[in-house]
Amino acid sequence: MGTTAKILSYPQGEAAPNPPQTTDAVKNGKTPAGEAFFEELAAQSGIQETLAARLKTHIGEIELLRADNRWQEILDLYHPVEEREPEMVRFGLDLPLRSEVAFALSRLKRYDDAIVAYEVCLRRSPDDFRFHSGLAYTLYESLLAAKNREIILPPQVKAGRTDRALEHFKKARELRPDGVTAFYREGMLYKNILQKPDRALPLLVQAVKNWLALTDDERKVRHQERRNYIKSLYNLGSCQVKTGRMKGALASIQRCIEEDGEKNHVRVEHKHFALGKVLFHLGRYREAQDALEFTSRVVNPAEGDYVFELLGRVLLAQDKPREALAAVERIPPRVRRPYVRWTEADVLNRLGEHDKARSVLTGALERDRRSRHRTLVRLAKMAYREGNDDQVLRLAGEAVQFHIETFTTPDPDGLFWQAAAHLRKGELEAARQKAADLAAFRPAYPLLGKLRQAIAKKAGP
Repeated sequence: MGTTAKILSYPQGEAAPNPPQTTDAVKNGKTPAGEAFFEELAAQSGIQETLAARLKTHIGEIELLRADNRWQEILDLYHPVEEREPEMVRFGLDLPLRSEVAFALSRLKRYDDAIVAYEVCLRRSPDDFRFHSGLAYTLYESLLAAKNREIILPPQVKAGRTDRALEHFKKARELRPDGVTAFYREGMLYKNILQKPDRALPLLVQAVKNWLALTDDERKVRHQERRNYIKSLYNLGSCQVKTGRMKGALASIQRCIEEDGEKNHVRVEHKHFALGKVLFHLGRYREAQDALEFTSRVVNPAEGDYVFELLGRVLLAQDKPREALAAVERIPPRVRRPYVRWTEADVLNRLGEHDKARSVLTGALERDRRSRHRTLVRLAKMAYREGNDDQVLRLAGEAVQFHIETFTTPDPDGLFWQAAAHLRKGELEAARQKAADLAAFRPAYPLLGKLRQAIAKKAGP
């Protein structure tokens, strides 16, 4: 895109100010040091007022462009600042422009350039909340882009950017301890990048508390933070689900839906899916069904497969396998991911259509490169139900080996079903060994006690 002409206007009836006299120092680009700076400033009559007025005009222009997300035009006008506004730079009035340029660069996913721009701002103003917050968020967004495979970052760069983002988020929180945004964004870094919902929880809780503590007048002044308050509620509910705090999650999601209203700072399908998920985990299946059926009316099955998959599970939990199958089958076959196929197979097994279920799972194995162990365990359980212990051992063994190769640890469900098959075959020592392996790797495995009891009973007195 070519350079856009600047929109410079003055109030009606007022003439543009006379341009400042250009001194030799300005011409040769040198910046006066120490007291020479003040002498230079005094020598150029009206320069301070002229530049201040020009800066105000520029910021007003940028605000109009920001409102329409015209990020490239901002860069066309003001980047690099040294070339576009050398006098602003010379007299130290360029920071507002630099921060706007940095933000525009980040919006255009030019993360490296945005990081450099924010670093320049911080060197000049090391205690400015906006610069710490902006740099931290840019670092976070670059990490998120790498996670989504939009850009490539070497592992050491990812680690360095994570540490720096945490450092600047912390500083931003210290500078504005009653704010919402810095707490929310750091919480998202822990949740989305570091996969530590337990570390995200207190940050998101504080973000919510900070908004609720504001007076009505303060909320009007800081209205832009309301969006992040709503998002904090939503993501707080998500973290509470992941850490087993279901009642707290229900309260968070319900408040998010109520307070977001029709603003939709969080998309409708995401809010109501989250509600359905929490209700499902709480065993409130009829209410979960209502929430998910509402969501199913506003989402495309090809894009929102997760809605129809969970609806299928909710219906299956209510012993409605035919309705569950109809829900899953609304997802086009070509886009049914492995976890959808698992639910589809579970429904078919409930309907007694075991051959179809096996075919569905076998097909899932051909596409699955990350969670094959879960498909293999389902096939192993089908083989166990059919009395084919050798096949159980083969399938469960493949699940264990795949998990070791992919995640460096054995699959606990695979070990459990290996032990069960050995036990039924009367191979007590082999069953004990698998149970011991399971206990060593996952001592809190829910069915470990039942397995040990069955082995002891088979061994007799």
